[in-house]
Amino acid sequence: EDEPSEVEPLPNIDFNIRQGNSLIGFTEVMEVATEEGDSSLNNWGAGTESSVRELYEDVIEAIDRHREAKSAKGAANARRLAESRIASHSEVLDEKILSQFQEAGIDEVDADILEEFHPFHWVLEFAPVYRDGGFDVIIGNPPWDVLTVDRDHFFPKYDEQFRTRPPSEKDDMQEQLLEDPGVREAWEEFQSEMELKAEYYNTTTQYELQSPTIGGKTVATENELSLFFFERTTQLASDESYVTQIMPGSFFLGAGKDLRQYLIDETTLEHFVQFQNKGIFHDLHNSYRIA
Repeated sequence: EDEPSEVEPLPNIDFNIRQGNSLIGFTEVMEVATEEGDSSLNNWGAGTESSVRELYEDVIEAIDRHREAKSAKGAANARRLAESRIASHSEVLDEKILSQFQEAGIDEVDADILEEFHPFHWVLEFAPVYRDGGFDVIIGNPPWDVLTVDRDHFFPKYDEQFRTRPPSEKDDMQEQLLEDPGVREAWEEFQSEMELKAEYYNTTTQYELQSPTIGGKTVATENELSLFFFERTTQLASDESYVTQIMPGSFFLGAGKDLRQYLIDETTLEHFVQFQNKGIFHDLHNSYRIA
């Protein structure tokens, strides 16, 4: 007897809501050497046994099977197959990223540490989007933090009032919390992770618009996460994509010269809106400008 024809409820959610570290992972289907004769790769590993394109096409095949399923059981089986392929193929690409860390001299990163970074391979997680020509719209509200060891990002999980305490109270609370061996170990791991990520972002060929030359001198951008996320959108957007980002107003005045130049040279800037910081975000200090 034929199976019922109903498919899964909300089937489009399965492959459209994803999570991971948007800044670490593959954004291109093709793996291309940085320059002729250069063995290092922008996407690391062309010519190896499992190319990015092969993995990408394998994922697409499973997702298409899910879309074409005529029954709930068939759709569920296809979804499990697709998710299994995304997971296993991501591990292959993780190994390529691990090689990039090691080639950059960041030997402290091993497979376990890299797993904690949660790499996100756009070409696998959104394979059908790439096949269809890329993203039509990219909307972002990136973090405005500087990638550094900031205790305000760590200790609130143990003390909800930590961010709002005056500095002297923070010192006392931090000392008190670190008396717990488990908290101390987690704090040390947090510090190490921040330092390794910063080193990666500064050495990888994935982010080339973060150290502009001004007056003949290279000026670092202090690892501002909003700028890394903005550059990531330049890698994800196609010629036809519409991109909008909520950025700190300083982006248009200070750091990010090469990114601003990219906007002028490579895109059509349709709207530039600055907001007065008056009651938009209640927890945001009024010294911040929003654009």
